[in-house]
Amino acid sequence: MLSDLQLHRVAERRIPRREGPGDLDGQRERSLIHRSALLQLSGAASRYLPSPTTVPDNHQQDETPESDAAALVHRDDLQSQDFAAVQPCSFLRMGFKYRGKQSVNRSSRLAVTAEDYWGVEVQIQEINLDQGYLCGCMRAEDVPHAQGPIVTFWEGEIIDNQNASFMTSKWGASLSTDLRHWSKFPAFTALQNEVKSRHGRCRGLSSYHSIFMRWKESFFLNARDDTGTSLTISGFYYICLSRETGTIIGFYFDPSCAPCQKLELEPKATAGGGIAFGHYAFD
Repeated sequence: MLSDLQLHRVAERRIPRREGPGDLDGQRERSLIHRSALLQLSGAASRYLPSPTTVPDNHQQDETPESDAAALVHRDDLQSQDFAAVQPCSFLRMGFKYRGKQSVNRSSRLAVTAEDYWGVEVQIQEINLDQGYLCGCMRAEDVPHAQGPIVTFWEGEIIDNQNASFMTSKWGASLSTDLRHWSKFPAFTALQNEVKSRHGRCRGLSSYHSIFMRWKESFFLNARDDTGTSLTISGFYYICLSRETGTIIGFYFDPSCAPCQKLELEPKATAGGGIAFGHYAFD
């Protein structure tokens, strides 16, 4: 801890002196430099000195709690290096298609027996990495008890610390709900402790090997009333995309419905072995 006298002496040692005791300009300049240096040193020292109001009656100064100090460091780290957009991914582009399935636990409210999964196709319609936004369409086929394909429009947010964090704070999801669902992804395991300590944020997401998102279905596109299937679009998906393979895994959460719905998608390949980027057409 530096006293005012010590700060004064440190400032004096750092200030160059001019020759000539009668030089008034030099004295004024030294006074200004001295005052500036003293303020800088005092400001730097104040970050480590407790406020006078925190000193107890016995004049023993308490140390800053480790958790508070860590929180300050965490905020500085995030402000300086981690509010960056997620870097582009070849598997996450406008027009990109995925195909796979969605499965539901047999114990959920859906009256399913042997048919506990159905085919799903997804296409990205728009994406803006700077805004952490994307949207697209989802087509579900062979849904138990449905009269035909179910097509919905969805909007998503990319977890990038800037536009969205791992904390949902809406759609009926609590912090425990978030942690329970994000923890289902193996790619989240290495981030879990930091996400907890940083209130939903984490360093290094812009170039992480997986991209985390939330997809929320907004409305039906084929104007079909499928209430008989017990399917709703009031919930949302926790999504994880692998930059290496393009595989998408999702877990659906709806506070008014039983959980355990899982989405599994792979990039849709063309007949020639490439990836399809064609326009999505609905029947």
